[in-house]
Amino acid sequence: MIILALDTSGTGCSVAVTDGDALVSEVNLLKNQTHSKHVMVMIDDILRLSGMILADVDAFAVCRGPGSFTGLRIGISTIQGLVTATGKRAVSVSSLDALAYGAGALPGSYLCPMIDARKDEIFSAQYTRKCGTVIRTSGERLVGRGDLCMNLEDGSLLIGSGAFRYRDEILNRMGDKVTFAPESFHHVSAATVAQLARDAFSENQHEIFTDIFPSYIRKSDAEINQAKHGRQTPMV
Repeated sequence: MIILALDTSGTGCSVAVTDGDALVSEVNLLKNQTHSKHVMVMIDDILRLSGMILADVDAFAVCRGPGSFTGLRIGISTIQGLVTATGKRAVSVSSLDALAYGAGALPGSYLCPMIDARKDEIFSAQYTRKCGTVIRTSGERLVGRGDLCMNLEDGSLLIGSGAFRYRDEILNRMGDKVTFAPESFHHVSAATVAQLARDAFSENQHEIFTDIFPSYIRKSDAEINQAKHGRQTPMV
């Protein structure tokens, strides 16, 4: 199965093409730009580099979040458009899962991806290894800066933009009880998204594009302001 996978959940953008277990090609752009400016160019480039056309792709995969609200909408709408154009299947995967699985070969008894949610908060979840497999042991959650270390197990490997941002603060509290993944692992890899998608397809868990929704976890500023002032969004 040929899968085209996309991640726009963070400041970087990643696109990959896999064929079965093999990675055919992957392109990563880590410059902090609006993804809408380059995501379709990256998709065209990776198909060209892979020696393929869109019709060769059997299925699509995308990160549903948590992460940047704008980035998630861009990624999901892009995949929706490709599914509509081709009639192919699609699946969404968690960006926290992708970070944890992407670092699965690194040392550490426990894995804790942390995605910078801004406003002194992170998106996080906890994982452990069992029989060579990374298994999530908690739900996805929003964690305040004061609680960064509350649920961390000794021996945890920390991954992601949140871990990178709050590294010094966490080290001051935890010392050598935790370790940090190399910087290259702090970004979601579309190749890992494709790997997780392949597992979901094998278990017949794929979605049609209308069923793929972003996982925000936290309410948007507009929703927070609406609730604060008790106003409904006007109909237009």
